[in-house]
Amino acid sequence: MAEYDMPIEEQIKVLVKEFRTFKESVGTRFDSIDTKLTTVDVKVTTLDAKVTTLDAKVASLDTSVTTLDSKIDKVQVLLEDTNAIAKLGLEGLQGLRESTDAKFAAAAKTNAEQTDLLKSVLVHVRKRVEGLERPKHRRRS
Repeated sequence: MAEYDMPIEEQIKVLVKEFRTFKESVGTRFDSIDTKLTTVDVKVTTLDAKVTTLDAKVASLDTSVTTLDSKIDKVQVLLEDTNAIAKLGLEGLQGLRESTDAKFAAAAKTNAEQTDLLKSVLVHVRKRVEGLERPKHRRRS
């Protein structure tokens, strides 16, 4: 309790001195905090710039995906149209094959009938020719 033994003026001087020391300490701390906040502010600004850049890239990517989706839809429509045309062509080809097979079968049947007719004519002609070709025995006089 030595402070109470001092005169009031001395006590005030000690208090003022302690207050100045406290004030300087607080000022130093505020300066340190201010520096740290400035650093944080710079980092946040940098981060904000990076987020803005990233946002622009995501928007660009979204546009590209939308365009790609549109193109895929067009390709799908074209693929469906091509598939329908291929089916139609296949059905036509199958109909043509059936028609051609039927005509070949009819031609083969007609050919077989005509071949049979020719064979019978050949047999008939051969019999007649063989009958004519046999020389009659001549009598020698």
